[in-house]
Amino acid sequence: MADGSVESAFKFVAYNIHHASLRMSQVEIGRQSRESDVWQVKLGIAVPEYHVKRKAYVSAVSCGLFLFDKDPEKEGLLPEQAIVGLEMAIAGIFEVQADRLEKRTEEQLVRAQLPALLFPYLRGAMTSLLANAGFGSVIIPLINMNEAGKTALQDKEILIVDD
Repeated sequence: MADGSVESAFKFVAYNIHHASLRMSQVEIGRQSRESDVWQVKLGIAVPEYHVKRKAYVSAVSCGLFLFDKDPEKEGLLPEQAIVGLEMAIAGIFEVQADRLEKRTEEQLVRAQLPALLFPYLRGAMTSLLANAGFGSVIIPLINMNEAGKTALQDKEILIVDD
């Protein structure tokens, strides 16, 4: 470029929260946190896509946050039995200058880094929704998204979309 600026070969273009669901049962207005309360987190990472004509990768992450008044593991409780259930999903699009990335770079970037880039946006939206719903500040735990992405996608092939 003539003006001396540098253009990245990889660009985070946009994200969308494409699913949000908050359901409550047994809710008492002004309910305060109790010592017996247990928050459970469920995480999902979708198989990434590469869109050939757009030269872009799409990654998606979903997260469920469920409040129980007793330990769901010990009691054998399902997410549907939670007092509060919040589920959200986010998708992001990431453009590349050249065609599809080299295999080794793609493995590291698309499988591990893209979910890690999206998760803070999802986590922030979930925290905000819970606060606005009257639950105060709920701190969603940090998750090692690099490892979660590698593990969840280890046997999955990136989908090629020839749009």
